[in-house]
Order: sequence, then C-alpha cells, then structure tokens
Amino acid sequence: MRIVVATNAYDTFGGVFAQAYREAGGPEPELVVVLPPRPELGFRTPAERALAAWKLVGPRGLARMAAARRLGRPLTRRDRAYGLQREWLSSLAEGGARVVEVPKLGDAQGMELLRGAAPDLLLSLGAPVIFPARVLEVPRLGAVNVHNGRLPQYRGHFATFWEVARGERVSCTSIHVMTPKVDAGEVLAVEGCAVAGCASFMDLMLEKKRSGGRLLAEVVRQVERTGALAPLPGRVPPPSTAPSGYFEFPRLADLRAFSWPAAGAVAKGDPAHHPG
Repeated sequence: MRIVVATNAYDTFGGVFAQAYREAGGPEPELVVVLPPRPELGFRTPAERALAAWKLVGPRGLARMAAARRLGRPLTRRDRAYGLQREWLSSLAEGGARVVEVPKLGDAQGMELLRGAAPDLLLSLGAPVIFPARVLEVPRLGAVNVHNGRLPQYRGHFATFWEVARGERVSCTSIHVMTPKVDAGEVLAVEGCAVAGCASFMDLMLEKKRSGGRLLAEVVRQVERTGALAPLPGRVPPPSTAPSGYFEFPRLADLRAFSWPAAGAVAKGDPAHHPG
C-alpha cells in the first residue's frame, strides 16, 4: 500500500509519535510532503511563547527537552523509551521515505507531486491547512487525519489545551476521515488518556503522541488488510451528549487563565471520560 504523509516541520513531540507508530507495526510512508507553517497557528508574540513555555512545559520540561534534543541524552528512562530525543521529519523518513517541501499541496506543483506518488492513502499529521476536495480525491482509498481531541466536541486547533482548560478528565485522540469541512469526517477510532494520570501537561502530550501513533498504526493496518476505510471495532465510543465546538489556537488571555490540572467540569456519565 502506497502511503503519503502531509505534515509540517515543527512537531515538537513528533518523534515520539513516529516511534510509537513504527513500534505498533504501522506501514512506512513512501513520501512525506512538508508544508510551510501558518504563523497564526502558534504562539506568535514573545510574551505568548514565554508564558506557554512556563505554563505548558515548565522548568523541568524545558530541562528534559534540552537534554533530549540538544545533548541526545534524555533525563528519564521514560523519555528515552518514548524517543523524546527523536526529531520529527528524520523519524518519519527513517524507513526510506522521500521528503519534499512544497508551498501548497493544492497548487499545480503540489498536485503534480501527489498524483505522481499515486497514493492509496493520504495521512495528515499536523498539516497546517484545510485540504480542498481536489487533494482529497487523489488517494485511492481516502485521506485520514489524526486529531488531538474528542470529536466533534473539540474541533479546531490545539484540542489538548482546550480539553484540559475546560476540565475534561480524559483527553482524547481521534482518527477520522478527512473531508473539505474541518474535523467533520467519519471517526474511525478514539483513544483516551486520563489527565490525572499525567504529572504535567507535557507528559499528557507525550502520552497522547504515543497513543496517537499506536492508534493510527491500527487504522492503517486495517486499511491494508481490508482495502477500505472503516471504524476500528470497539474503538469508537457511543455518541456524546456534550456539545460540539470549534476552537481557535489559544492566545495570551487563554494562557493566563490556564491551570494544570483544571477542575473537572463535565458530567461523570459523559462517554468522553472513558478511554477508548
């Protein structure tokens, strides 16, 4: 099966995701398409970046990142086992994938590249754009996105932040079919991570990267076996009664209001509380 990945170059914990995907037997991509970042999808000002580092990573997290990335010597056994020292793009290409940068997947250059790869499956891993229908129609079996939140409750950007900020006790990873509407396609699999089981927001992100890599590997292996996109048996919870919403990337005021962990705010009976 021919797999193309569309992504960006700046996934801080992407190496953890790639290692988990590979360990779970996920088929290797043949092509990695790297798209330019969108400045609005990130912490733009020095104040936002400084506050995000303090609130979401903290001094110990920054030390862990420095030891893993700059020195290549993760501080903890878990960080070493998870592959925190791994860089995103080099991890994706470890199996021999070709890595190509393009300004836009839907323009003439991007479409020529995509059609030339003749993918069976397109995987969006942090791709910073909404793909038009002409892109989604190229892969023979369809396109799949990994979303770091429960759908449809947490559509949009940086769902892990908003799940914690709104008091969810379980933070989810969802795999869904891509459509021209953001985060609106059929959900193929969901897995939850208990917020209380994580020592910090950074640890929650690492656990979700591990979870997402394994979950995507399950989805792709099923597609490889069956030749079709379909929900994983037992991996999609019943519909939730919680309202759905679309979330923008957090800004300075959101960071100031953020606390770890936030007090629980959702009814105990909501299926979003139960790991998939």
